[in-house]
Amino acid sequence: MSAVRLACPAVRKIFLIVLVVLGLGLAACGSGGKTAETPKAPETSQASAVSEQPSNSELPTRKLKAVKPDKAVLVGPQPKPAVPKGAPPKALVIKPLIEGGGAVAQKGDKVSIQYVGAAYKTKGIYDSSWSWGNPYVFTLGAEEVIPGLEQGVEGMAVGDRRELVIPPALADPDGSYGGIPDKETVVYVVDLLSVE
Repeated sequence: MSAVRLACPAVRKIFLIVLVVLGLGLAACGSGGKTAETPKAPETSQASAVSEQPSNSELPTRKLKAVKPDKAVLVGPQPKPAVPKGAPPKALVIKPLIEGGGAVAQKGDKVSIQYVGAAYKTKGIYDSSWSWGNPYVFTLGAEEVIPGLEQGVEGMAVGDRRELVIPPALADPDGSYGGIPDKETVVYVVDLLSVE
């Protein structure tokens, strides 16, 4: 009987050690994979815009000297918009693709951009400053371009490239701009070349 009493505390101690080791092992297994990040709140003053950060990789950066237009007044080859799958979003989606480091575009600034635009439905390109052979210049906030493009360019730094998914309400809902698919979601890839 005394041998059983002496073994009981030892058995209990071993049992507790096994439980602790199992608990730590299960906790390590549960946290060993990547955890889902909680989406950040939109980093824009526009209530209708959502910023998306690229996942699992850092943004490539572009040095300012690489943003100077060449003899053809272009900077690099034309990118291809990646039209997302599924139903189009209801709000403006801003996705950073390349990070610059120059002046930041704000309302009232004269900006120079290169862009390519594609229709969400057909995935076909309908307009491109590369096809014109020169950048597009406009005053931010002066309503010279569609609202989604203004909202997407505001806050960009020179050298930045962004993909914008623009819903019809911020694109061309009534056909007043011309050349943009009426009542359709459009996808733009935009490079900011200069801010004055």
